[in-house]
Parts: sequence; C-alpha cells; structure tokens
Amino acid sequence: MQLYVSAPQGALGKPARELKAYEKTNRLLPGEACTLTFCVPKADMASYDDGGYTGYKSCYVLEAGRYDIYIGTDVRSAGLAGTFEVKETLITDQLQEAMAQICDIVMKKLGAKGVIVACTADHLCMKMRGVEKQLPATTTVETAGAFTESTTLREEFFNAIASGK
Repeated sequence: MQLYVSAPQGALGKPARELKAYEKTNRLLPGEACTLTFCVPKADMASYDDGGYTGYKSCYVLEAGRYDIYIGTDVRSAGLAGTFEVKETLITDQLQEAMAQICDIVMKKLGAKGVIVACTADHLCMKMRGVEKQLPATTTVETAGAFTESTTLREEFFNAIASGK
C-alpha cells in the first residue's frame, strides 16, 4: 500500500500528489485483511524555500492550507483517507547559508560597504555517474551591503569581471 500527500498550492508550488510512505503486506488469502501503520514526519512533507517566497528564506516549511492524505496501490487509484489543516506556515527546519556567513565576516573584518562572494564548484555527482555531456561547474554568488542594495553596482561589477578589467 502507498500513502500520498496532496499539499496546498502555496507560494512554493507542489506536485498534485507525492508518495510519502509505503508498506508491503504479507501474502493475503482472499477475504483476509491486515492492518498497516504509516508514519510520515512533518519534515517529510515540508518544502525548501530557498528564495524567501513564504517569508522564511533558507527554511523547510509546511505552507498553510489543507493537506489531503490518499492511500492505495498506486497514485491513480489511491482514495482519500483523511485531511488535516495547517493554520499558518510552519518552519520544520531553519538552515543558514554558508555564503551569507562569509559575506558578513568579510564586511566586518574589512569594514567594507559591500561584498560579493562567488564560489565555483564542479558537478561531482555528474562526473561520478559518468555523464558525458555535463556542465563543467556551477557558480554560486552571494551579495551583501551595497551590492545587494544597488542593481547598477552589481551589474557594473559583473561587467568588469566579464570584460577582464
């Protein structure tokens, strides 16, 4: 048997139904029944808000709204087994972005008005799987101070980097 959750379509968007738990039964004879117990921690139903769209940046959240629980042998035939309501968005886990910490430290140590930190890393998961056509690397950028406040300043900085000045 499979348990699916249909979460509210809030700021983060969710699939219509997500598989959250499953259990196998022993071989049952015709007319025989058994009881299965499913346990789905609320953290397993949460979504990561990387951009602060729910008001909780870098947090796993359960968005406010109605959650429907479906049980069945597959997603299409699963029937509604229950519902529960989340009155207001709940944080299940709060993370802190490492790059933001680096920006804060650099600004404090240097007394800078603004900082940009960029980190480029290889996609090792793709390399390890042997993917032939892979992006060689990804770059993550975090800004603080004047670079966060001024789009023009950010653009000037990145244009200078791109032109090699």
